[in-house]
Amino acid sequence: MLKKSIELNHYQRLMLQLSQSSAYNAVHVVCLNNEVNSLPCLQASLAATINQLAIGTPSFSSTLDHATYAPLAEPIQIERSTLSLDEHVEKEINYFFSLNEFPLRFFIITHSSNVYFSITYNHWICDAYAISQLMAAIFNHIQHPKEPLPLTLNAPPIRECFKHIYQYKTFYYRYLGVIQTALRFSRAFRTDVSNVESTESGCFSHLFDKETLEQLLAVCKTQRITLNDLFVTSLAQLFGGITQKKRAALKSKPLKPKRNRIVIGVMSNIRAQSQTPLTHAFGLFLGFFYLSFNAPEQRSFETLSNHINAQTMRLKEKNAAIKQYLLFKIQNTMWSKAKTKHSKYRLFSKNTPITVGISNMVLRGENEALTNSVHQYTRYSPTAMVCPIVFNLTTINHCLSASVTYRKACYTSEEAKFIKDEFVRMMHVLTSRPN
Repeated sequence: MLKKSIELNHYQRLMLQLSQSSAYNAVHVVCLNNEVNSLPCLQASLAATINQLAIGTPSFSSTLDHATYAPLAEPIQIERSTLSLDEHVEKEINYFFSLNEFPLRFFIITHSSNVYFSITYNHWICDAYAISQLMAAIFNHIQHPKEPLPLTLNAPPIRECFKHIYQYKTFYYRYLGVIQTALRFSRAFRTDVSNVESTESGCFSHLFDKETLEQLLAVCKTQRITLNDLFVTSLAQLFGGITQKKRAALKSKPLKPKRNRIVIGVMSNIRAQSQTPLTHAFGLFLGFFYLSFNAPEQRSFETLSNHINAQTMRLKEKNAAIKQYLLFKIQNTMWSKAKTKHSKYRLFSKNTPITVGISNMVLRGENEALTNSVHQYTRYSPTAMVCPIVFNLTTINHCLSASVTYRKACYTSEEAKFIKDEFVRMMHVLTSRPN
């Protein structure tokens, strides 16, 4: 493997700076089928895949706009763990990668008769889609060792990918977009933070049975909404109920709007909107759009879900996630100019105070080697100083998994577990509704 140099986009540069202030990792875990090959076979496939992708030990330019991968000094190892799944993930979510450390960690977890394979990644390197493709490539190499790796680090420049969206709109991305974002969040509810400089995270997970997923899809068909709309509606009502008393107690101040709106940050894979194919690009192409609600707990599921469906479609038509992605250049500058750790850590809770984040991913049949090798796929996203709590929903082989990652300075373990259990309960309530 030769040295490989890549240009980092502005989101990666921001993530890189975040990860050097606090652990900012994500974790993907698959539960292996009994017929999956032995650990040495998995180890060999992993080594071959990483070598073909040419990821190694990173070094960075002084401006953090380029990363250069050097060959690894030692072979990649898959470590072993006997912790419970959530205990292992919590440990990995809070693991601090040094700047020049190989940004991936691999584990075999043996617990309660289940065997899991997990990947921990420093989030600056790539997004969840890229890791799911890496996971698929590892298992595909076991079955088809001579097939070339489809993934590549050679991603095209952002301007080339999305020039059809922000060409001739420089003013928006430099000025108007910032103003719109500030206005959008001026009425957002602020989650209490016990210690601004504490970013330790905890997590919980839940696996739904196949019947529950089928029933949820039936609800979506009846309501003419997407599964993601169903999840967002449930979260809006859940957090509306949790924060209802606090929001009701807020008082208006002169010249200041009342901060009583629930804001949900929806993560979105923006690769499909690129003019240059990004299907096989191993990088970070993750956008966001935000949904804001006034007293969602007081609205019926049908009314709220239809509103969310219409709002989501409108935002997608306007390429809201890509526009927000392109604004990371400004957020990167704001982070760099913040003089103290306290002001850096307050940057997100002050300027983009999200109540809850959500990421929904469906892994379909095109990843045949992966779907044949695993029967459960669970993703965990970081919170750190960016978001108080994040839900990840992942579907593979007609099985739905949910994970909740929470910032411990915002929620206790008991509070986060209650939120997770309430979400699970709401899903089962929906499945018991008459069609």
